[in-house]
Amino acid sequence: MIDHVDDILRDLIQSRVGALAGLTQVGCEPPNEEWRVAVVAANEQRVNAYLYDLRENLPLRSNERRRESVGGWLRERQPSPRLDCHYIVTAWSPVKADPPIGEPTHDEHLLLYSVCELLMRHRPLSVAEVYGQGIVVPSGGTLGSIPLPLQEQPLPLEVAMADGVREFGEFWTTMKLAWRPALRLTVTIPLILLEEDREMPIVTTIRAEHLQGALAATAEALLTIGGRVTRGASSTSVQGAWVQLLGLDPLEVQAINRRLVTGADGRFIFGGLHPGRYRLRAVATGAGDKAFEVDVPSETGEYDIRFQ
Repeated sequence: MIDHVDDILRDLIQSRVGALAGLTQVGCEPPNEEWRVAVVAANEQRVNAYLYDLRENLPLRSNERRRESVGGWLRERQPSPRLDCHYIVTAWSPVKADPPIGEPTHDEHLLLYSVCELLMRHRPLSVAEVYGQGIVVPSGGTLGSIPLPLQEQPLPLEVAMADGVREFGEFWTTMKLAWRPALRLTVTIPLILLEEDREMPIVTTIRAEHLQGALAATAEALLTIGGRVTRGASSTSVQGAWVQLLGLDPLEVQAINRRLVTGADGRFIFGGLHPGRYRLRAVATGAGDKAFEVDVPSETGEYDIRFQ
């Protein structure tokens, strides 16, 4: 996944900054002496986007698991952690510092500014925009070559962060080069965990017994039931359906007349019910009106309302 982030950054820069459109003008190798020699040998301006650190983004971490109904079972998926990819972006000129003939820092600062403006203009980073219609990408990269998790939503992007940068003195000492002006760039991506989704039967009935003190004679059973309003052979969830639960028998449930509207998942839940016979009814625009009687608790645990 990280290699695709490299490709996205490279393609974004080369497709928008004319001075860096050459296939070798944006690289991700360590910005050390070997890189500097390669720039001079190629006699071309270059930008280096070097990934120097990876950290989990704790503020974006979530423990909420995603659940979806599949074939009458509940599929549970662990949320993806978020990974901060920290880059150091530098500009390089092949010109030797030999005034008044050449001043490489002038060209480098111009390139660095152009890249900074471009990246700030694309915050957050939308992969669909990078490979938008009519955009010429020198590498030939396309949206289809990027994994779907990176396409699903814009990627948080920080450019030229305001917090301390003094620790980079040690970085440039390691590279064995003089300190250079640089952009600190952070791209936050989802980290896809390679584990199977958990599947479990859907709980549709919950029974709770209440006692006054420890007196068995005061025991009272209350039930909570749940189901889905669906449509068609594929059991597509019906959002905005009006659902009614009406008590029929015995006498103590006849006062029950509950109504609600389903959400995006088509689910409904009714609680605080006594055992008995009820009528479930659903009305949905474009789907129709459907009702049936059901015993609570249901022997099959089935309370779904299906439109054809």
